[in-house]
Amino acid sequence: MLGACGFSQTRVAAVGHEYEGLPATLPAGTTALTFVNEGEEQHMIGLVRVNDGGLLSRTERCHRVISAG
Repeated sequence: MLGACGFSQTRVAAVGHEYEGLPATLPAGTTALTFVNEGEEQHMIGLVRVNDGGLLSRTERCHRVISAG
Protein backbone atom coordinates (compact mmCIF):
# COMPACT_ATOMS: atom_id res chain seq x y z
CA MET A 1 0.00 0.00 0.00
CA LEU A 2 2.73 2.49 0.95
CA GLY A 3 4.66 1.80 -2.25
CA ALA A 4 1.65 2.82 -4.36
CA CYS A 5 1.15 6.21 -2.69
CA GLY A 6 3.78 8.01 -4.78
CA PHE A 7 5.30 9.80 -1.77
CA SER A 8 8.99 10.00 -0.99
CA GLN A 9 9.73 7.23 1.53
CA THR A 10 12.17 7.02 4.42
CA ARG A 11 12.72 4.08 6.78
CA VAL A 12 14.23 4.78 10.19
CA ALA A 13 15.21 2.02 12.62
CA ALA A 14 15.85 2.47 16.33
CA VAL A 15 18.71 0.20 17.38
CA GLY A 16 20.20 0.44 20.85
CA HIS A 17 20.74 4.13 21.52
CA GLU A 18 20.87 5.33 17.92
CA TYR A 19 18.74 5.70 14.81
CA GLU A 20 19.72 4.17 11.49
CA GLY A 21 18.56 5.64 8.19
CA LEU A 22 17.64 9.05 9.63
CA PRO A 23 18.62 11.70 7.05
CA ALA A 24 19.76 15.20 8.05
CA THR A 25 17.06 16.64 5.76
CA LEU A 26 14.01 15.46 3.88
CA PRO A 27 12.84 16.66 0.46
CA ALA A 28 10.04 19.19 0.22
CA GLY A 29 6.60 17.67 -0.05
CA THR A 30 5.00 14.67 1.57
CA THR A 31 7.24 11.93 2.91
CA ALA A 32 6.03 8.60 4.24
CA LEU A 33 8.12 7.75 7.29
CA THR A 34 8.34 4.17 8.53
CA PHE A 35 9.73 3.95 12.07
CA VAL A 36 10.66 0.52 13.42
CA ASN A 37 12.05 -0.45 16.79
CA GLU A 38 14.75 -3.08 16.40
CA GLY A 39 16.09 -2.63 19.93
CA GLU A 40 15.21 -4.02 23.33
CA GLU A 41 13.87 -0.71 24.73
CA GLN A 42 10.99 1.49 23.62
CA HIS A 43 12.01 4.38 21.36
CA MET A 44 10.28 7.48 20.05
CA ILE A 45 11.08 10.05 17.43
CA GLY A 46 10.03 13.65 16.91
CA LEU A 47 10.13 15.59 13.67
CA VAL A 48 9.99 19.36 13.32
CA ARG A 49 9.98 21.68 10.36
CA VAL A 50 12.55 24.45 10.30
CA ASN A 51 11.82 27.32 7.91
CA ASP A 52 14.24 27.89 5.05
CA GLY A 53 17.40 29.57 6.31
CA GLY A 54 16.44 28.92 9.92
CA LEU A 55 19.01 27.43 12.24
CA LEU A 56 18.26 26.17 15.73
CA SER A 57 20.78 25.23 18.38
CA ARG A 58 20.49 21.79 19.94
CA THR A 59 19.04 23.38 23.08
CA GLU A 60 16.37 25.24 21.08
CA ARG A 61 15.43 22.06 19.21
CA CYS A 62 15.09 20.08 22.44
CA HIS A 63 13.07 22.83 24.11
CA ARG A 64 10.60 22.97 21.24
CA VAL A 65 10.08 19.20 21.31
CA ILE A 66 9.60 19.15 25.09
CA SER A 67 7.26 22.17 24.98
CA ALA A 68 5.12 20.50 22.34
CA GLY A 69 4.53 17.70 24.82
